[in-house]
Amino acid sequence: MDYIFLNTQFLNTILLEGWKKLLDDVKWENIVELTVERADEPIERLMAFVELHRDFFSIETKPVSSDPIKDHLKSHFTDVNEFVHEGVLAPRDAMKLVELVYLYDSVLPYLAETSIEPKEYPDLGIDVLMIPEPLYDWMFKLDYLWEKLFVKRKLGRDLLNHLEFNKREFMNKALELKVFLPIPTKDPLQRIPPDIEKMWFRRYNVNWKDVHYYLYTKVSKMLLENVL
Repeated sequence: MDYIFLNTQFLNTILLEGWKKLLDDVKWENIVELTVERADEPIERLMAFVELHRDFFSIETKPVSSDPIKDHLKSHFTDVNEFVHEGVLAPRDAMKLVELVYLYDSVLPYLAETSIEPKEYPDLGIDVLMIPEPLYDWMFKLDYLWEKLFVKRKLGRDLLNHLEFNKREFMNKALELKVFLPIPTKDPLQRIPPDIEKMWFRRYNVNWKDVHYYLYTKVSKMLLENVL
């Protein structure tokens, strides 16, 4: 029995060290050092490891967020405003980016996260967003663009243009899957949306609520055009 215990303990130690290495590999500051074509390889390795050693982990599925405005939109749009004022983003690029982020976040409430924790080491857990395969490429590339912007303070303009070019296709696929709905603003739709781009060109600090209002009206119109 002692021999079996020692073997199990040894195996768990090996698995734990392998898991720690995978957790380090999937940190965004390490992923963005890879090309976008190879950036999801660490995530694939991590998920393959979990599948191979399922008995080592506690796995639970849970909703992504209970408040997408507070948990996502507020922080994202506030960050973009700061990027503009720091000179990291040009106003026109910022406008493209906030719209892409808004489309992404309009899908999030319909998705789930898988929480993965080693059973004996719950502090070494990770949450993995479960993205439907038809949406995965676009959403992962936007995550990559966003995180690289944060880490490197530099915009991948070619990737931004690629995501911009394919945004309608992404929205159509999400609609087909019934996982897309523009996140409504809490302001009544009674005013003309502000000209966010002009405000940024003029160096105004733009409140995240104004960005949200502008995008909700714009994307709702896009959605109506799609239906008609």
